[in-house]
Amino acid sequence: MYAGNLGYASAVEDVMAAAYHLRERGDVCFLIIGEGVKKTSLQQFAEKHDLTNVCFLPYQPREAFAEMMAAADVSLVTLNAQSSGTSLPSKTFNIMASARPILAITPTDSDVARLVATADCGVSVLPGAPEQLAEVILALKSDEVRLVEMGQNGRKELEAVYSRQVCVAQYEATLRQAAR
Repeated sequence: MYAGNLGYASAVEDVMAAAYHLRERGDVCFLIIGEGVKKTSLQQFAEKHDLTNVCFLPYQPREAFAEMMAAADVSLVTLNAQSSGTSLPSKTFNIMASARPILAITPTDSDVARLVATADCGVSVLPGAPEQLAEVILALKSDEVRLVEMGQNGRKELEAVYSRQVCVAQYEATLRQAAR
């Protein structure tokens, strides 16, 4: 599942290309939730290639957010090379909170890729490698135990390092240090 802005910073085209590679698999479905400048072209690609394994939905109501996050086996975070050095999408932390693994499509030197590797909460694939992305999706699909483990790792990392309590305490310590 990809949920979020379908804008210039995303690399959702790679997801569509992976869906094309996996189009004959009846057991792999891609759910794209969101809006943005790329949505029409992504829908046109799916239509042109008769990708029945891709479903597009508009943004969902906030009340459905937890249920939506829990419905995914794997959630996608995508960043193109130009955006990866300056962006860490907030959806990363929402996915970690939902105890779902992250499939990151981003350069290896991005904050997202480093977080996924450090927390062992998912897998990263380079942008522009849809065949590899399709292979990773199939590998993840075949290892449900590992999916659960990565999801739990992300949740634990979020609670230990990125929870509100931890972040407020770090912010407070920084302010105290600066006031000395």
